Amino acid sequence: MNHPHGDAAWHRREASRKRKAFIWQSAILVVLTIIFGSFIFNISANLAARNIHSGFAFLHEQAGFEIGESLISFSSTEAYFKAFLVGLLNTIKVSVVSIITATVLGVIIGLMRLSKHPP
Repeated sequence: MNHPHGDAAWHRREASRKRKAFIWQSAILVVLTIIFGSFIFNISANLAARNIHSGFAFLHEQAGFEIGESLISFSSTEAYFKAFLVGLLNTIKVSVVSIITATVLGVIIGLMRLSKHPP
């Protein structure tokens, strides 16, 4: 049995539900935009008041510190970018050595567990 009035009522309720959902989503989007906009404005004003520059321009400034161990030469008169590169290479070196050591040690311990001999 087909109820045309029921179908029309359902369509009205569904349209009303969608309209309410759209209004709520739009209101939440506006509120979030205002909140994040005020955060950005506040951060920008505080950085400007303290004469702090944001961004990556500092990477070209002189580092002013030494790094004890490095794969490439580095002195305190070189840029922060090169110090970052030295740190990255040192991290890769330590990671590779650690991975190889852990693999060898894991294989040795794994083979020792398979052994029938207690020590």
